[in-house]
This record gives sequence, structure tokens and C-alpha cells, in this order.
Amino acid sequence: MSLLGLFVGLTLSSTSGVQGDLDAEIALDFLRASSTQTPPGVGSPETMAGQETGMRVRFHASELGGKLSLDVDYHGREPIGGDIQDTALRKLYRAEVRYATEHVTFGLGRFIAPSLTFLPIDGASADVRLGLFTVTPYVGRRAISTSWRNLGFDEILPAAGASLVFVNDWLYAEVNGSYSEDRAILEKASSGETPVSYGSSSGFARVSIRYADLLRLGGQIGLAQRADYVIGPAWSAVAIDVHAFDLMQATAFAEWRPFSVLRLGYGNKSQHAALVSGLGGDQSFLDNSVRVAYRVLELGWVRGDGRLRSRPDRSELRGGLTLDLDEVVQIETVNIGVRGYLAHEGVSFDDPTGKPNLDRTLWSASFAVRWKELDTEAGVSFIDRVATPISSRVFDPTNPARPDSPEDFSPFVLEAQRYLFVRAFYATEVWFAGLDFEENLSDASEQRFFVQLGAHWGTSW
Repeated sequence: MSLLGLFVGLTLSSTSGVQGDLDAEIALDFLRASSTQTPPGVGSPETMAGQETGMRVRFHASELGGKLSLDVDYHGREPIGGDIQDTALRKLYRAEVRYATEHVTFGLGRFIAPSLTFLPIDGASADVRLGLFTVTPYVGRRAISTSWRNLGFDEILPAAGASLVFVNDWLYAEVNGSYSEDRAILEKASSGETPVSYGSSSGFARVSIRYADLLRLGGQIGLAQRADYVIGPAWSAVAIDVHAFDLMQATAFAEWRPFSVLRLGYGNKSQHAALVSGLGGDQSFLDNSVRVAYRVLELGWVRGDGRLRSRPDRSELRGGLTLDLDEVVQIETVNIGVRGYLAHEGVSFDDPTGKPNLDRTLWSASFAVRWKELDTEAGVSFIDRVATPISSRVFDPTNPARPDSPEDFSPFVLEAQRYLFVRAFYATEVWFAGLDFEENLSDASEQRFFVQLGAHWGTSW
């Protein structure tokens, strides 16, 4: 048992002789990635590398027979040298105390509110149980902006909402609505940032029906206001424009398991959105997908999938086959298997004079060895990974203290290129460790190395 677990356990148990428990996890990781640019950019080397460490701390402690609880969830990432450095991420997603009575559970602190959009709140909530119904109102202030900034306690951006949930043996239904203010970065310069605040609403309704283990049906519809950057004709006048419920998403799915070795699925997703930001165009689409999975004896699973996505200016057809056969050869406690993926995607634009059509095949092949708590895999892959800004982490090499240019994560992903990979993961009841190494087969100087180490423990008193 760790010192943290011992401290929390003794602290809680000292206030009461009633039973309590602790479940905790801590994990550390290290990432190094390099990227090659040929020819090199002006004033930059041909090969650049970035390094960073990460940490996650999560624990749940309860006392008074489970009535009083404390939940904490922290994620952090720190650059530690290299040619390219991201800004540090230090995000406390949850630090909440909850107290449960017979019909109501009260919560106070930081928590992720139930919402269509990502909404971390510093505030209060309550779960009110009325038979098969649960009503959850919450109110407070936004704790983290969608620009991925921690908001100081002197910045009060109101947030509130509520959800209504119905659950029985075969039906789950939920209705949710929320309103929150947010802060966007309107302008960035070496002298600082120019933020602007705006408010937006969102809501959703979802339902899921389950008939034993044979059939599952469900769907969701969501509506949201969105904020877009509007750039003036001179590229110097920038404003935030909030649209009234211009984002609508609707999904539906069905999964049928006629036999224990066969699974059939269908999914439909529709999105309608007006977008005036840098992506441009109409980002609406209609997506239909089918899935099938079959377990081959005791060897593993074979999965197939197909998807047709229709956009206003193009059609996207994708299909693939996945092999996940982990027990092809078994020698005592050692299992040797093969894993593979083969997919084809075709994108056809309606305007023949526009962008060229896309027609390509993606694949991955590997063999895996499992022995007791150790799972290893090695192979070669040609899989596309998008390298676009996926967060607001930024870096300006000329002024690291005041970053003002977006960083596209290109050193941390290998796009649709052939690369070699080796992976290993080891886990016991307490410890776990992982290793992931990738190397571009066309350029050995492009590599990605990731290692993690963590522990999970639980105790009771």
C-alpha cells in the first residue's frame, strides 16, 4: 500500500469506525518523437525532435459505508527539451466530494458535467432519485475553457444545466440541457492574449434498448450553439460569432447477436452544421455503416466493416477487414497469434474540376505473443493518421515564453507511411507498464518512442 493510500485511509478512518475503501491509480509516461523535413525549412534543422513526460493521478475514497466519497482525476504533460516543445498541460478534471442519502446524492467541487459538449465545472450538483428516474441539476462556473486554458477563480463564467434519466431492466433514456459561458482567444501576440467571452447552449436526448444479450437498439439527437471566428476583409478585424443551434447531430444504431460467435451491427449518423471558419464549406454529412464480427473456433475474431458517408460535395466509401487471432498456436502458457487490417477508401468529388479523387488501400500486419501477464506485438503498418491541431497546445520557437502559433503535432504522429512498430504491455494486480516504438521505413530518422509505468491499488478498512 502506498503512502498516499495509507494517509487517506488513516485520515478517513480516524473520523469514524465505519467501513471505507480506497481505489487509486498513478501513471507516468515519457514520449520522444522525431520528424524529418526534406528540404529543411528556413532556419530549422532537417530533423527535429520533441520530448515530454506525462502523469495521471486518479483515486476514489469512500467512508461511512459508501455515503461520503472523494474523487480526484489529474492529467499533466510537461515538455522536457528537444527542438519542438509543447506548452505544458496541467488539468485537474475532478476534485469532488459527494455525500449520499437515501434519495439524494450531493456533490461539491470540480466535476465533468453531463452535457453534449465538454463542460468541466467548479460548483455543486445533486442526483435526485425518484423511483426509476434520476434528476441531476448542476450549477457553477466553467473551470477549463475550450481553448484548453485553466480559468482562474477570479474568472467567473457561469455554467448550469440538468439531466433526466430513466433506467429499468431493458431501457435507458436521458434528456439533457445546459448553458455555459466560454472564453476564446481572439488574438495572440508576444505581449499577451486578447480573450473574449461568449455564451452558448446545448442539449441532447438519447435512448438505448436492450433485449437480453440478443439485441441492442439506440439513438441520440443533439443540438448545440457554436462559436466561429469571423475574419474581416482586411484580416485584422476578428470577432466571435455565436450561431443559434446550427449544429445538429443524430445517431442511431442496432446490434444483433443471433449466436455467441456472430455479431451484426448497423449505424447511422447525420450531422448538419453551418461553418464559417477556416475549414470553409458545408460540413454536413450522412453516414451509414455496417459491421459484422465472427469468432473462428477458439482462435479469435474476424471483423468486417463498411461505411458510406455522403457530403454535399463528395461521397466517401470505406471498407475493411480485421483479423484478431490471438491463439493460432498455443505452447503451454504461451499464445502466438496474428493480427491484421486491410481497408480501402475511395473519395469521389462531384465537381471533376475540383480536388482529385482519393483511391488508396491501407493495411497493417503483425504477430503477437502473449505469456501470462505480458502481451507483445510486432509488425508493419500503412495506416493514415490525421496530423491537424487537435488541441490548443502551441509553440513559437522564437518566443517560447509567449507561444502564438498553432502546433500541428506532426512530430508526434506518423501519417500514411510505412512504418515498423513494436509494442509490449505488462500488467499485474498492482503494476502495469507499456512500451511503444515506431520507425518510418522510408526514413529511419523519423521515430516515435513511448513508455509508461503505473500502479493501481485498492484497500479497505
